[in-house]
Amino acid sequence: MSHLMLGVARRPITPPIGGYLYGYPNPPRSTEVHDDLTVTALYVADENTRALLLSFTICSLSTPLCERLSAMIGDATKIAHHAVFCHATHTHSGPSTTDSAGWGEADTDYIESILIPAALAAAREAVAASVPARMAVATGESYVGINRRRITPEGRATLGQQKDGPHDPTMTVLGFFGEDGTPLATAVHYAAHCTASGKNTEITRDWAGVMLDALEERTDAPALFLQGPEGDIGPRMPSGKTIGDNGVSDALVIGSIAARDALGIYETLDAPKAVAVRVSHSVLKLPLAARPSPAEAEEAIRQNTDATAGVEAKALHYYNRVLASYREGYREKAYTPLPQALLLLGEVALVAFPYELFSEIGMSIKAASPFAYTLPLALTNGRGCYFVTEKAIPYGGYEVDMFLLDGIQRYASGIDRTLAELTLKHLRDCKQNLC
Repeated sequence: MSHLMLGVARRPITPPIGGYLYGYPNPPRSTEVHDDLTVTALYVADENTRALLLSFTICSLSTPLCERLSAMIGDATKIAHHAVFCHATHTHSGPSTTDSAGWGEADTDYIESILIPAALAAAREAVAASVPARMAVATGESYVGINRRRITPEGRATLGQQKDGPHDPTMTVLGFFGEDGTPLATAVHYAAHCTASGKNTEITRDWAGVMLDALEERTDAPALFLQGPEGDIGPRMPSGKTIGDNGVSDALVIGSIAARDALGIYETLDAPKAVAVRVSHSVLKLPLAARPSPAEAEEAIRQNTDATAGVEAKALHYYNRVLASYREGYREKAYTPLPQALLLLGEVALVAFPYELFSEIGMSIKAASPFAYTLPLALTNGRGCYFVTEKAIPYGGYEVDMFLLDGIQRYASGIDRTLAELTLKHLRDCKQNLC
């Protein structure tokens, strides 16, 4: 029988008041702290494998930052770099840790002086605090989230609520317990943008923070949120929107509903048991299409010449990069490599994606996975923008626009199915070979 070891530690990562809050174009500066931001490190190990999962309550982590964090934490804890998972919960009311044209620059002072030291400290403490443990799993439904791509009568996608749009209501709760039954940690996997607070000026974990606080009050142990495929899923606001209008008060309403659902699922956890820990790493080859032509790039630049924020500024930056690639002799590639890591806890498979996946992609992977519980993690081990379904592209909209502006070469047709198929092959190979 495998002997699961688990350690958990948390450090605050709240930025100083006055910095820009990341997640919207022309972001506001913070004026107060409603609730502290944190990094929670979950260390899992057995006789064969050691791994760390860090959940940061911020919007996103750039790919270079994730690579740096994984290397630093791996070196500090003697854990393989590819077994360090860096995950962002996607609150839009935290500091900027990603450079993004149209959205602003990363706050390097914050990253160097607060985020990195806290992550290192939490990782070390989690490893040092490890004790024998057991794990339990339960699932249920939550309707905190809803598809946010409202289709207008003209056939264009806009941000709103699309009640009959794709949406995975599954909420999964993982409970970790000591050998005497004492709760050690809880993790909740669910998919919905943390945008209930809207374009507010308070620093907050948004609705997910309310849910975590309720679980911690119930268990007297740390709880962490694992964001799922939320690319087209927002919080189900009473206003009919998926971005709040009333600051943190809206997040409190949505968070209380999520808390009720998570607590109800927690009460149905199965019997805790020892589980094996495995990590698998693979490189998926995602096929690419050709670049836009120079003529297309020049026309797009003319249309967006004065843009300073949002999708228009992103487009200006993108098409300038495309033009530069022709001048610089860029050679088109057949595919782009995507490093993918799996963390297996018994029959629970956590799958890292750097993207904001559309919900249907996540559901297709879950439905065909050989594992009893498959939890796709968005915004993990990097930041790769939105990853949409093929059928969403004709409707356009914000997420599709961002998807098409992500790389010099765009993805080939049917890339959503390709990503799902390659991920499923990784999962099946891992199941067959026990990693």
